[in-house]
Amino acid sequence: MYNEKENIKPKEKPTPKLSQITQLSAEHRRELLMGFARMTDEEKLDVLDLQKFLMRQHLNEWKFSPAIALGALVEALAKRQESIYVLSKKESKGDGERLLKMRIQSLLREKGEGKKEKQYRTRFHSLVCDLRSGGLGWRKCCDYLKKYHRFEISYSRLRVLFEKYQKFGRLRLGK
Repeated sequence: MYNEKENIKPKEKPTPKLSQITQLSAEHRRELLMGFARMTDEEKLDVLDLQKFLMRQHLNEWKFSPAIALGALVEALAKRQESIYVLSKKESKGDGERLLKMRIQSLLREKGEGKKEKQYRTRFHSLVCDLRSGGLGWRKCCDYLKKYHRFEISYSRLRVLFEKYQKFGRLRLGK
């Protein structure tokens, strides 16, 4: 939008740094983003709605940049964390129900796959299937995995994982 007659360029909006937008330490921003990764989809959508609102506020001050988007996300996460803290201190009925819903959702989050489970799934499930079909018990299967593959696992955990992935196998094969 260069004005040829007046030979004046419009004043550009500055590009901010992330620390200017959020005014939080790098460690606190990292913790908030790690918490975002553990949220349920519904919680993430709520935070992203708030981020959209905050981005619109910042676009009046600064030109758009990835720093604006990330800063707005961090601010939205900080506001959510603050609202949970404030709601936990309040005793009003409506706020209490909202807090209860948020807490229940956070408890229902699925845990990620652990190291042992991933190793079992990727490397040893088919071997354990073969061992079991050969007549070995759970303890003998554990001994075999420990002796020949250096994979230690308890027999009860092995049984749980075996049943879990057998069920998934049947679902995929249509059995």
